[in-house]
Amino acid sequence: MEKVQKAGRFYTGIIMRNIGIFIFIGMMSVMFQTDGWFPNENMYAISQFTYWYILPGMIAYAGGNAVSGMNGGIIAIMGICGILTVNPQVGIFSAMVTGPLCGVIWRWEEKLLREHGRAGLQMLLKNLLIGISGCICAAVEYYFLAAVVNAAADVLSRGVDALVTWGFIPLLSILIEPAKIFFMNNLVNHGVLIPLGMAQAEKMGYSALFLLEANPGPGLGMLLALWKYGKGRRGEYVTAAFTEAVGGVHEVYFPYVLEDLRMLVPLILGGMTGGACFTFLKCGVKSAVSPGSIITILLMAGKKNLVPVALGILASAFVTFATAACLIHAKEKKKAGKDLEITEAEKPKEQMKEKEAGKQNMYQNIRKIAFVCSGGMGSSAMGAALCRRTFEERKISGIKISACAADMIAGDVDLIVCQEDFFALTPELKDRNCHLITNFVLKEEYIKLAEAIKK
Repeated sequence: MEKVQKAGRFYTGIIMRNIGIFIFIGMMSVMFQTDGWFPNENMYAISQFTYWYILPGMIAYAGGNAVSGMNGGIIAIMGICGILTVNPQVGIFSAMVTGPLCGVIWRWEEKLLREHGRAGLQMLLKNLLIGISGCICAAVEYYFLAAVVNAAADVLSRGVDALVTWGFIPLLSILIEPAKIFFMNNLVNHGVLIPLGMAQAEKMGYSALFLLEANPGPGLGMLLALWKYGKGRRGEYVTAAFTEAVGGVHEVYFPYVLEDLRMLVPLILGGMTGGACFTFLKCGVKSAVSPGSIITILLMAGKKNLVPVALGILASAFVTFATAACLIHAKEKKKAGKDLEITEAEKPKEQMKEKEAGKQNMYQNIRKIAFVCSGGMGSSAMGAALCRRTFEERKISGIKISACAADMIAGDVDLIVCQEDFFALTPELKDRNCHLITNFVLKEEYIKLAEAIKK
């Protein structure tokens, strides 16, 4: 599980750094393709050039840079040119392999250069080595790797076509919804669904695969059921529902599901309903959607798919709402009023709270606070913004607050803020100075943090 999450965070970081380009491609397609809002073949050609060549190059660079810095990224760009020359249709898949691979190669070469290169010639040798490595990588990818990636992409493409043809896309929710709850939503979406969706959108002009993870309907339906029928925390549920619908930040409802794993059933049924609607109505969006906001999704749907996509989101929300309401009623009837025993999954949280209580100086001399989630650009960024406002209101200054992924925390960070459930699933945070919260959208959490720092 730990290795899967680490791989997920790595590829999430690569894709999230380029998500603006995905959205640029989608918006240009929605606006300027033949059946777009303002048809213009020249402007549409810009989006296609970006999709075929610029995007794979940027993804390859991000992968190489993440492994061994800028030079690893530069070699990755040169290497990806070999595959793009053969078949640009597999550019995104190739870039996700090429980037890390070239980064590993440069890390090994850089070590040799430091140990054996003459001091006065290191700059010259480094540039020569980068150029030579780029040539070799491009040649290897042109003659060998291109064939392997083409074959793999063909298998995946046939698999997606089979899912679409036989109507099995809704069944993917059985895997997607649980993966989301255990903070692997970015791995599923950015590592699998988006690359497959881009390939499908190139053939059909749209893809429902972009909506399977991004669809806010299931999360919204569950939160509305909790608000309507759950006892207590109604204001909290309303805030989370608004954030899910308008902000598209799915992580806001994960803690409520982890409190009661039965809520996975409504989410899966809602996701399957949405997938079935998108498949039956033959609709989707033009490109990747991030965050999964209703507003963003409808903008990316275009004129032709606007109403069908909206119906799919509403249907998924309704099914989740109805199913969750039934479960909540059953839970309230059976509620005995006694405290539940702490499960193995919850023990790390309790241990951390005890650890926090024992740290007398935990909140002293705080200069840098990092809000952490799997991608570092969704729920953690929202939490960091809310925390800044809370600190400003309480006249706390001189503290830098930022958001980042769990594997990219700077060494000079004094305090890490993350959700309890995410902490329990992220072993690398155990030895860091962590402040645990239940939900990133709750201002009360940041008021407590501000008071602890002021004291």
